[in-house]
Amino acid sequence: MATVDFWPLTLPQPLRDYGGCSISLPNHSTRFLPGPSKSAGSQDRPEQKPAIENAVTPEDFSRPIIQLIDEVYGGRPTRLVGWSTGGFAVLHAAATHPEKVESVVSICGFARGAWNGGLGFLQAMAQRPWSRSVLIQALRLGLLRPQVFDTFMMRMCASRKGPDVRRRAEACELSRGMSTHNLKALAEAIGQIRSFDITPSFSSIRCPVRIMAGDKDPVVPYEEALHLAKNLPQSELQTLNSCGHLYFAEAPDESSEYLTRWLPVD
Repeated sequence: MATVDFWPLTLPQPLRDYGGCSISLPNHSTRFLPGPSKSAGSQDRPEQKPAIENAVTPEDFSRPIIQLIDEVYGGRPTRLVGWSTGGFAVLHAAATHPEKVESVVSICGFARGAWNGGLGFLQAMAQRPWSRSVLIQALRLGLLRPQVFDTFMMRMCASRKGPDVRRRAEACELSRGMSTHNLKALAEAIGQIRSFDITPSFSSIRCPVRIMAGDKDPVVPYEEALHLAKNLPQSELQTLNSCGHLYFAEAPDESSEYLTRWLPVD
């Protein structure tokens, strides 16, 4: 649900200055961050690809990442970072095209797509045609309103709820991402993600994988992080204690420390 501006707003400053590309799922619009990959100050945004509709597969989420690696980096091995479904997407990209991925950081990511909490409830609604139409209408009338959406997002936090957490979450403008999505396509996607399991593909991953997860995540259960660590031999798991799904708002200093260590600026 995040926009392409999510990473410029949440990455530690040295990584923002270094540069890279930010891609938004599932609509796959791209933003270049200042740095070696693009001239400083560039805000070029390629034409947005069509939204995913009907049958959704893991490839629909990883394919745009591989296309970006080919088009921007000439197919050279690239470091990938993803949060939530983005964390799932970068893992699948590393599994399907191991020669093009140098390393992976999966934050609150997953291999198996069944979510918990409020998003899990939305997934269940999205799986049935009659309730999917109700869901789309609810998204349009409710979650598109910033105040309602921000309250919904705060339910993804753990015990670290307070004005500072809410302020940091709202600063990332996640609610703005909802207005950019095709809601029908979004509902189709979150319903079908529930049946995903890319664990069998992990044997193809050749690069180091770093996993960051909150042990109180109400959306992606912490057991999923343990599942990733168990099934990815070259993995490292860092647990954010008493943290939920909004790591950037709940544990900004701790998560920034891990990202800076995992993604050294050359």
